Amino acid sequence: MTNLTLFLKRITDIAYYIAITVFGIAIVAVLVVAFSDTGGEPSVNLPVRFAVDTATVPLESSLFGAGMLDTALGEASFQGSGPGWFIAVSILGVAMFAVPALFVLSLLRRVLATVVEGDPFAEANVRRIRTIGLLVIIFELLRQTVGFAIEALVMSTTEMPGFTLQAVYEGSLTIIFVGLVVVVLSEVFRYGRQLQLDSDLTV
Repeated sequence: MTNLTLFLKRITDIAYYIAITVFGIAIVAVLVVAFSDTGGEPSVNLPVRFAVDTATVPLESSLFGAGMLDTALGEASFQGSGPGWFIAVSILGVAMFAVPALFVLSLLRRVLATVVEGDPFAEANVRRIRTIGLLVIIFELLRQTVGFAIEALVMSTTEMPGFTLQAVYEGSLTIIFVGLVVVVLSEVFRYGRQLQLDSDLTV
């Protein structure tokens, strides 16, 4: 065990409990905003891609002449949906970030705990590290798919004259790549575990 390992273990523990606290505060904040009497209804904000009907909304440049805006990104804000939709969308949005973070931090705490105990290549760590990588990939795909499905449902029931509204799928290849790297790292730990077993048998 090194001082760095112990430091990382403590930082991970702190991050885990902070994440739980922030998740709880976020849920309470959503409920307070949804049911507070502030003189207006809470809004639901969703990213949206929209195409412009140039016949209705012409695009003209004094330098380049007539043009067209194929697609653009923006954010749609709905205020007449009532507290039910606001609560559902907000809690789902928070959960899609908080749940995978808590899962990953929980597993990482267990990995670091075995490192602190002097057994970094424990068989359980191989499974935990692989699970972390798979969770990162699965939750990223799930988060974007669920978000896209909700946005597509809203956009299919929304009209804006002169514009064609579309849901936005914003999957992050970077996060998926990080998940794949962690899965590969689990195989390195598996190899280290095997070397440790061979060494123990030799002794």
